[in-house]
Amino acid sequence: RVYYDENVDRVASRGGDYREIPQSGAEIIGFTDMRALTELVTLAAEALPVIGDGCVLTLSDMSVPAEAAEKFALSDGALDDFRNRRAGALGMVAGGEALTDILSVGGEPASAAARLRVISEKYGLRSAAGFAGFLDSLPPARCSVSVDMSLSDDAAYYNGLVMRGYAPGVSAPVLRGGRYDMVLKKMGVSGYG
Repeated sequence: RVYYDENVDRVASRGGDYREIPQSGAEIIGFTDMRALTELVTLAAEALPVIGDGCVLTLSDMSVPAEAAEKFALSDGALDDFRNRRAGALGMVAGGEALTDILSVGGEPASAAARLRVISEKYGLRSAAGFAGFLDSLPPARCSVSVDMSLSDDAAYYNGLVMRGYAPGVSAPVLRGGRYDMVLKKMGVSGYG
């Protein structure tokens, strides 16, 4: 476990050059279990109210659509339709119904967990049941917590749990994080931050 509060280089949101920005973060490098992920999500849920009332922590899990795409041999185009929330296009693809159902999951954690269990049983997706169990394990939070399975803008970067924190009056997330084993695999480690 590592935390930091320093300047980092980032590519500007609209592409282009790198720029230096201040950033604080927490990382788990190496083996990550359910307890460790719960700890980081809880830390995020405790940090957001420091900004002010009305903050929302939104969770997703990129392993669920990835498992569906693999199980049903869906094309990269189908995953692009998922990432771009084009449910109508998914409905025209064999196996796309699973991604459409996953895309529809949202709301408070208990109802999202129940919906994910139905999806797990219907399509045989173990990751959906695993994410449902994770949601059930979350302790009460000081901020609002929601699930949005369409949260997939960094799907090429994150491959598991993804979280975004939002504050009233701010148009972009004030907190971003997720599991990014695909990036770290190139370095021979796994992690979450």
